[in-house]
Amino acid sequence: MRSSKFFKLLQSLYLLLLGVGVGSIITCVLSASVVFKAGEILDSNLIGIQESGVLMGLIFQKANYMFLIMAVMIVVFELLAMRVFRTSSMISTLSSGISVLMILLFALYYTPFILNAPDTASVEFQSMHFQSELAFKILLVSLCVLFVDRSFKLIK
Repeated sequence: MRSSKFFKLLQSLYLLLLGVGVGSIITCVLSASVVFKAGEILDSNLIGIQESGVLMGLIFQKANYMFLIMAVMIVVFELLAMRVFRTSSMISTLSSGISVLMILLFALYYTPFILNAPDTASVEFQSMHFQSELAFKILLVSLCVLFVDRSFKLIK
């Protein structure tokens, strides 16, 4: 009985973490439209697309720290759920695996490439940027699925 209450508390904190992750993604997406129009909004020629890209890159660098911590927490929680508490399902296992994979791809592969790209007009950069956006969207969906699946398990 005591371990059941502990797991419910742990699962509640896990849901909070997943909610923060979903909120961070939505915030990054919404802030991008403002950051890339900063020159127009401020009526300044000093902030062009390159400077806006640098600002957005810094936002993603900060968010990536949180995402990497979240990836570790997802792995730890899902392994505990699977091995100790036996509350895993195919959906939670699959969505957690996809989430961790997308976090690692985005934080460790796409973000460094985009931030260090010498030519943002190249076809290679455009392709990588598109792929990073796709990875971010897949991450959002997989975190939402994981959140909903774990929420249903908590209220059962």
